[in-house]
Amino acid sequence: MAAPDDQNLPDRQTLSADRFENEAADLNGPFLGVGGRLSGGALVRNGGRLIDMRPRNRILSFDPGTGVIDCEAGVTLRAVVGRAVAQRFFLPVTAGSAAASIGGMTATDPAGRNRMQRGCFSEHVRSLRLMRSSGEVLTCSRRDNAELFAATLGGYGLTGLILSVELQLMKVPSAHVQRHTLRFSTPEDGLALARERAEIHEYAWAWLDRAGRGVVIAADHADAGSELPDMPKRRRLPLTVPLQPWFFQPRIVQVAGRIAWHATGGGDAAKTVAWWDFFWPLEAWPWTGGARLLAAFRRFAVDVPPAGSAGFLEACRAALRRAGRTPVLTEFRPGSDRDGFLFVFPEDGRATTALIGQLAAIARTYDGRRLPVDIDLAGEEAWPPPASLEDWRDPRFAADLWAAGEN
Repeated sequence: MAAPDDQNLPDRQTLSADRFENEAADLNGPFLGVGGRLSGGALVRNGGRLIDMRPRNRILSFDPGTGVIDCEAGVTLRAVVGRAVAQRFFLPVTAGSAAASIGGMTATDPAGRNRMQRGCFSEHVRSLRLMRSSGEVLTCSRRDNAELFAATLGGYGLTGLILSVELQLMKVPSAHVQRHTLRFSTPEDGLALARERAEIHEYAWAWLDRAGRGVVIAADHADAGSELPDMPKRRRLPLTVPLQPWFFQPRIVQVAGRIAWHATGGGDAAKTVAWWDFFWPLEAWPWTGGARLLAAFRRFAVDVPPAGSAGFLEACRAALRRAGRTPVLTEFRPGSDRDGFLFVFPEDGRATTALIGQLAAIARTYDGRRLPVDIDLAGEEAWPPPASLEDWRDPRFAADLWAAGEN
C-alpha cells in the first residue's frame, strides 16, 4: 500500500534534514523526524515542524558476508531488501508496508509476524547516529551511550533526530517462503494452533472472522532451490487499480473470509510464494489510492501477556457484539513474552473512537501495552510514555501523543 500523501502537511510544517542540521539552534520547534509517514498519530501540529528524512535515503554500507547494513534513516524497507536479497539476507522484522523507513522502524519498534522467533525490530539494531537539538551528534549502541540508545529504540523520535541506523539482517536460504495454511473453527483453537505453529515456523499468525473461525498462516523461508529465476514472474498489469474503501467493508470482508476459510480445506495446504507477494501483497500489484484507503480505517493494536490472550480476545469479541460492530480484520500474532492483537475498523468518527476506547479499557485489565504509533490520540492520552523516554527525550522534540500540556 502506498504511503499517505502530504495533503494534510502544509509546507510551513516541513523542514529538510539539511536545514535542521545547519540551523537547529535558530529554528522554532517542536520538531519530529518523519520518514514514510505511515504513523498518522506522529504528526506535530500547533506550530510544530516535521523534519523530512525521505531524501536521506542512502545505503552507506553493506557487508554481504555478515549481513550488517548501515543506512540513512530515510531508506525504505523495500530498498534494504532490494540491496540484500541477492546475497540471501532479509529483514529480521518487517512492517506491513515496504514504504516504511528504517528510521521509523527504529523509532516505533514494531514486532512482525515472526515475533515468536525474532522479537521486535530494536533487537536487531546494532547502533545508530542521533542528532540532538543542540547540534550534538552521538553514536549510540549497547556499549556507547547505552541508556540513550535504549530510550531511542521505540522512543517515537522524541530523543532527537535519527540520522542513520546499523542493522543486522538475517541469513535466509531463499527470500521466498514456503507457506502453510490451516483453518480452525473456534477462537480457542485458533490461538492454540497459531502458538503451536509459531514455535516451529519462522512466521505464524491467525486471522479470525466474526464467527470466530479463521485461518492460521505459517511460513518459513524456502530452501536454496527456490532460486529467483525459477519463481513465477512478477505480475504486470497493463492498468492500475484504484483502491476504494468499500472494497474492505465488513460484509464484503465476511464473504471473502468465508470463501478463504472453505478454500483452505481441512488439511495443511503448502505453497511456495514469492517474497513480495507474501510480505507486501498489496504493493505487489499496481494499486493507487493508498492514502485514501488508509484514511478510511482505524486500527487498534495491543500486546498482552500470553496467559491473558484468550480472555482478552473473548472480552473484545463480546464488546464488539454489544456494539454491533464487525472489524475488517482481526489478527493474532503469538510471541514468547507478549502476544499481539490487531483490529481494523472502518472509520466512523465518534462511534469508532468510542469503540476503540472500550477496547483500550479492556486491554488495561489484561496488562495490555500499546505501541506509540497505534495509540488513538482522540481518547487514549492517558497511556503513559516509558520512563526511560522521559529521562532522555530531547526538550525540543515532541509529538501529539504525549505533547498535551507541554510547552
